[in-house]
Formats: sequence, C-alpha cells, structure tokens
Amino acid sequence: MIRKSVSVGLALVAVAALAFVLSGAYAQDKPGTMAPPGAKEVTLNGKIVDLQCYMTGHFASEDHAKCTADCIRGGVPAGLETKDGLIVLGQGMKGAAGAVLAHAFNNVKVTGKLYEKGGVRYLDITAVEAATPAPEKPAAPAAPPAKPAPEKKP
Repeated sequence: MIRKSVSVGLALVAVAALAFVLSGAYAQDKPGTMAPPGAKEVTLNGKIVDLQCYMTGHFASEDHAKCTADCIRGGVPAGLETKDGLIVLGQGMKGAAGAVLAHAFNNVKVTGKLYEKGGVRYLDITAVEAATPAPEKPAAPAAPPAKPAPEKKP
C-alpha cells in the first residue's frame, strides 16, 4: 500500500514539474532568459520631460524647466515627448540625467537605439542637442487692393 502511494505521488510530482517547465513560467524571473528585443538606430525630435510631472501634470513650481531639471537631477526618469507619444530615455547603465539635464523642458534632437517591448518605448541615447528652431516663413505678399465694383446706372 505504501509503495503504491509513493508511486502515485512521484507520478503526480513528475506531471506537475513537466507542466511547469512546458509553461515557461520558470523563465519569467531569470534575467537573460528572454530573447532581447530588436533595436533600431533613430534620430528623434521632441521635448525633454521628467516622467513624474509629465504623467501627473503636477509641477512643483510655475517654472516648468526648473521643475523638470530638479526632478531629473533627483532621480526621476527622463522622457522624450514626441508627436507620436512618450519615449523613456536612458543611457546605458547610468541613466540619461547627465546627458539631458541641460535641456530640461526644451526641444531637442536625440540620437540612439530605440527599443519597443510590451507597449513601452525606450531610447538608449548616444547624442542629444538643442533642436534648431524652424526657419520663419516669409510673410505672404499683400494682396493687391480690390477694384471697386462698377457703378450701376439708373
């Protein structure tokens, strides 16, 4: 009787272990077990923001550039607000603060490798510079004065 119970118990443990391994759940917490996402080299334009103020809309002061710089300096992650949405910024293992701090809440041109995974976009930056303002368009020439309507004769 004991032998039969041990055999059934071992069989159940083996089935459970096989199901666990086949489910892939064991790999979820181990670093390096998931295939790295592909990256593409890009140059993007946008505004440097800190994620706390950007996401909550709560700035500690009326000076948004100073507030953004203070937050980034304090460790809040930086992001790039683009016309296509927000991209989280980083610079390898050290973060992006050193590269973007001088450009806080200003428009920039950023170059780096763009990764996309799970709905999040991350740019590992290699260069950042102030965006050059768009050249002003010359004013359109004034339209010639309208000719008066011909007078009607009675």
